[in-house]
Amino acid sequence: MTAHLKANPAACPVQNDGASLPTCAPTCPLCGQSNRCAPSAAGSFEVVCWCTTVKIAPGVLERILVETRGKACLCAACAKGTGAG
Repeated sequence: MTAHLKANPAACPVQNDGASLPTCAPTCPLCGQSNRCAPSAAGSFEVVCWCTTVKIAPGVLERILVETRGKACLCAACAKGTGAG
């Protein structure tokens, strides 16, 4: 069971103002669909997110444009390598 897992602040974009809060970035940088990022929606890393249970497919992170890296989370489909992005 992974229900006890909380989102990992190191893996989720944070606000630039030094606060340890997730960025409000609801779309996947690869396909533009909803990334369903629970911390982004809640404004807190104290929530469970789907990303704690999935492995990022090889090569996916390299497909994110340099200027958009670290600004929004991937959607589950793109993270698994099956998305439109």
